Amino acid sequence: MMKNSTHKKFEVLPPNHPVLRACREGDEAAVRDYLEEGGNPWAISDKDDMNLVSLASLFQQIGLLKQFLEFGIDPNQPVGTADRRLLHAAATYARIDQVKLLLQHGADPNLGDTWGFTPLHECVEQPAVVKILLEGGADPLVQQRQGINPLHNAAARGSVESMALLVEAGVPINIPLKNGTTPLHKAAAAGRRDTCAWLLEHGADPTIVNRNGRTPAEAARSCEHFEVGDFIDEFASRK
Repeated sequence: MMKNSTHKKFEVLPPNHPVLRACREGDEAAVRDYLEEGGNPWAISDKDDMNLVSLASLFQQIGLLKQFLEFGIDPNQPVGTADRRLLHAAATYARIDQVKLLLQHGADPNLGDTWGFTPLHECVEQPAVVKILLEGGADPLVQQRQGINPLHNAAARGSVESMALLVEAGVPINIPLKNGTTPLHKAAAAGRRDTCAWLLEHGADPTIVNRNGRTPAEAARSCEHFEVGDFIDEFASRK
């Protein structure tokens, strides 16, 4: 197939254009014909503003996604709003085959969106994806504009397996946001006792005070997670 990745982006297609249906249904022959006739892989539907490549990803048409990549599209091209890339969506929704395929074709796992969130930030509830991204070159120490690291997100969401992968990859257990909030603060504020226990057992410091003047125990109580606050204080008293 002739490669061409220099099409003008954001060409608009009518909602009844046959290539839109072909992308939803995985009709590789129809999409191949469209591309070879000069069709724009980044063309968007007039109905929902979704481009053809993202449509193939959404409907999990891995064969079509591979076809687009082999045609020469840039996997790091921002799609949709907020400068998100294909890898963001694939990681967020645990489309493991897509994550692997995109990485194989040069997707950069360290590209952030408008706010600096990378795919690693967004997939913390999917430890299998976290592992693949780390093996694919994702920076475990990445922090977005406010200093949020994937470990903060994993702690807030209670994903202990992802926390273990991130800490093993070198993320400091007490890595702070710009306001001094640590992963333990995040877990405590979310009321996640078991997550707090794991963090404490792996060296999290319960005495760190953030910019709001709160320790993790106080952060828990401020969110009405009083039992979690008491648990953290009890752990600290044993040290």
